[in-house]
Amino acid sequence: MVVFHLADEVRTHLNYTMPGGGIDRGGPIASPLRPPDVTPLDIFLCGYMKNLVSQVKNKDLQQMKACMRNAVAAVTHSILQNTWTEVEYRLGCSASIGALVM
Repeated sequence: MVVFHLADEVRTHLNYTMPGGGIDRGGPIASPLRPPDVTPLDIFLCGYMKNLVSQVKNKDLQQMKACMRNAVAAVTHSILQNTWTEVEYRLGCSASIGALVM
């Protein structure tokens, strides 16, 4: 898996255009691998929106913003409930596996 913002060409370009402005692992401002307050629903929402927004060829920033608003509006209560149910199920499975191992 390639993480594009860590690729050498991208890093070189960003260091050239914004010297000292990087916030990442190994940059002048250290960034944690994952913020401590990110929940599974946050991760789902980010992926869901990215999938919807990337399907549209946006011509400008305003169109991209509108596409992002539409993606957020497309998230229904039942989508979030099903996602949370899946998270609880997986946590239950991992807890029962842990109980079997111990």
